[in-house]
Amino acid sequence: MIEPIMFLGLGFLAASLLALILLPLVHARAVRLTRRRIEALAPLSVAELKADKDVTDRLSPSELDAMFDLGYHFKHVDTIFERVFGRA
Repeated sequence: MIEPIMFLGLGFLAASLLALILLPLVHARAVRLTRRRIEALAPLSVAELKADKDVTDRLSPSELDAMFDLGYHFKHVDTIFERVFGRA
């Protein structure tokens, strides 16, 4: 009576161990394939955006340069550092 229950438990534990071994491999493959697909679809640089006809129909090169101007996006970094860390 107890022997079939023990075999069932042993089978469940063996299947769980096998799943724990294979799960990282499946996850790594899914991440690699997803990253490859996203990188193929998304432009990686401003030059690629400027070469895209859909983008240039709506935005001029100067507007694109303004959007990717690091000075605009980092203009308050010094103020933030002063507020967080105090004056040096």
